Amino acid sequence: EKDERMPEMFDGMTELIRALKPIPLGICSQNNSVQIENTLKHYGVRDCFEGIIGTLEVPITKQKPDAEGFLRCLEKMGVKEQDGVYIYIGDHSDDMTFGQNAAAVLGCEVVCIAIDHVGVNTEKYEKWENRPDYYVANTTQLREILQALTK
Repeated sequence: EKDERMPEMFDGMTELIRALKPIPLGICSQNNSVQIENTLKHYGVRDCFEGIIGTLEVPITKQKPDAEGFLRCLEKMGVKEQDGVYIYIGDHSDDMTFGQNAAAVLGCEVVCIAIDHVGVNTEKYEKWENRPDYYVANTTQLREILQALTK
């Protein structure tokens, strides 16, 4: 919280977030929600997110990969019906487990996308207990998959 440096946004991410704005968006993170809010405001995309759940909004015993943060985010977003398809994007194996745990609790589909801006290393993902539905290495690939999934 004391580190006021702004994290860098990946190339093309602010444009992608703005393009997705008609779709309800939320963030479930192990970071502090104040830092998340400040970062989103800095990049001018705070208004694109209906729900933000950070580490302090979820009890320590219910942190990722438990589905609690996902459920709280949906609630904050005003999502009443818990059916349909959700898309969850993460960069860690616990993120994929988190999305799959949410799918099990909700009884619906959660498509999990792993993003690795260093470059997709499928060997890395093959070691994960719960693998993503899609792997992407950059914002362009992410945009293509999201466009296909949200048609």
